Amino acid sequence: MTRISFYTLLEGDSEQLYLTACRITAKAYTSGSKTVILVADEEKAKELDDYLWEYPKDRFLPHGRFSAKPNPNLRTIIFCLDDPLPTFDLLVNLTDVIPDNFSEFDRIVEFVTVSNREEARIKYRKYQKSGCGSLETFKA
Repeated sequence: MTRISFYTLLEGDSEQLYLTACRITAKAYTSGSKTVILVADEEKAKELDDYLWEYPKDRFLPHGRFSAKPNPNLRTIIFCLDDPLPTFDLLVNLTDVIPDNFSEFDRIVEFVTVSNREEARIKYRKYQKSGCGSLETFKA
């Protein structure tokens, strides 16, 4: 069953969102998890890619962007909403959409920000109604 974690960000800017996503992704990478990071579009993918090159400052987090010829050695890949999502261990969802195949992931991380609070509530209810494994909330 899928475990879903909602992280509430205390500050509402995109930098805080990206840094928190990077922190969670780095932790997943260290534990050996394969991670999909889902963003809305190519512009957001580029922004996140830039953050992943810089964070964490003391080490390198190998990652890539979705392509027709995926690198099987990469455990962290950025996908856009239009890309076909593989089933990895972790989905870090930076969009307002719940992917159709969400139940195929072991864990999903969602974010609650000042600007998406209502959308996050709707997502929480949808996950709850779907009968997914567990729902948990954290302050980031």
